[in-house]
Amino acid sequence: MWYHARGPRMPQRRFLLISYFYPPHGGAGVQRALHLSRIAPSLGWEPVVLASGQRGRTAVDRSLLSKVPEGVRVERTRAAVGFGTLFGALPVDAYLGWLPFAQRRLSTILREERFDLVFSTSAPFTAHLLGDHARRALGVPWVADFRDPWTDNNFLPLYRGEGPIARMRQRVDRRLEERIFAGADAVLVTADPFRSLLVERRGLPEGKVHLVRNGFDAEDFAAPYAPRPDPGGRFRLLFAGNMYGDYNLAAVFRAADRLLSRRALPGFELSIVSAAGAWAEREARKYPHLRPHLRVERPVPHDQIVARYRDADALVLCALDPLSTPGKLYEYIAAGPPVLAFVVPGTDAALVLSRTGAGEAVPADDVELGALSLERVYDRFRRGELPARREDEIAKLTRQAQVAEIVALFERLAGERGAASPRR
Repeated sequence: MWYHARGPRMPQRRFLLISYFYPPHGGAGVQRALHLSRIAPSLGWEPVVLASGQRGRTAVDRSLLSKVPEGVRVERTRAAVGFGTLFGALPVDAYLGWLPFAQRRLSTILREERFDLVFSTSAPFTAHLLGDHARRALGVPWVADFRDPWTDNNFLPLYRGEGPIARMRQRVDRRLEERIFAGADAVLVTADPFRSLLVERRGLPEGKVHLVRNGFDAEDFAAPYAPRPDPGGRFRLLFAGNMYGDYNLAAVFRAADRLLSRRALPGFELSIVSAAGAWAEREARKYPHLRPHLRVERPVPHDQIVARYRDADALVLCALDPLSTPGKLYEYIAAGPPVLAFVVPGTDAALVLSRTGAGEAVPADDVELGALSLERVYDRFRRGELPARREDEIAKLTRQAQVAEIVALFERLAGERGAASPRR
């Protein structure tokens, strides 16, 4: 594997990678840190990972451990998280209980070792408090990676609620966020609308904010996609991922129920693989035409979900926050089946699908357009038609390409700052 830590290009520089989530943690939040630590050594940068070893209610996916190269050192610490309303009242996020344990381990690391750069990734945003501490101690460049917005998150009330305590938290978080923006040498984001907001409304210098989208591991999708040869049989529309609060599949349910109310769709099945399966089953009671076609499963390891993508006949998701794009979109695109995204105005998902030719986007609030789009996807499958995919654009979305972008930024920042911090 060309990106293995023992590959032909041996690391020349070292960086500290701070991420709460790291294998055996599972879910979307682990992917950015995992692939950066996996690929960067072949590009001349050796990571030391500081992560949480706490399991608790966090998803576990042991299949991802096979992707961690032998040469990558991972420092895992305890974390006092998962105590419900106690940590719901704290600023920053529900993972603030990781801070004292991680800070203790970090202090030991910083006393004994040298690094050329610090990279912290959120959520949780507690990681950036550690990143700020490390860059002050080391005097080296710091890259703060925001996979999702913090105080500008449109779904913040789902986590915080409303009222005086929530407003107090927002004020505290805003000050901390501004300190992070000021202290970081570079801020990474995964969606262009969020980049524009930080520059145009929050006043960050344009040269400080860098767009590096999420992506997919090319190895997971190395085999060519082969659609099922019997378009007259089953038609499986698959969603795989999490849902919370109003960020759910209600728009898909409404569109599918309307279509099924006026037309029989032989073989149609809406398959949901999610920890929010109970929500899906409750919600389906509102949609009598859809309910008989619904199939719900609990989450499965990542290596199995890739196989599920490819066994589906079409893939569906909702992109309901204009400032962030669901990470699963990129794996959907790589998998091969046509993608149907129910979106809000301004989201990157529609742009990415248009550029890659991997599917189409429809307004989440337009039930009729959603029904017509779903009907179009179904009928094209029955005719054996596939989207006209642009493989050159899809290749730009690999994790390998994106890590190369991040490492190029590392090189520039390290070169600007000069020699690495001295060993203590």
